[in-house]
Amino acid sequence: MYEIEINDTIKTTLMFVYTETDDPEHEDYVFCFEEVRDMIKQHNNYFDTNYKTIQEFNNNEPHRKIVLI
Repeated sequence: MYEIEINDTIKTTLMFVYTETDDPEHEDYVFCFEEVRDMIKQHNNYFDTNYKTIQEFNNNEPHRKIVLI
């Protein structure tokens, strides 16, 4: 499996918001880089996708978005 690599300092300082636009009950989540990476891996396993980047995830998930804050 493709492994996303990033500098350790950036891993702990970058923050992302994950949202689902098709679910009014859904709460947004704030994740660090490693949590986003793990969430994408879980999504890939569950939905049989193979996203390797946040951009690829965002481009192919019409109702789910990950945004850098």
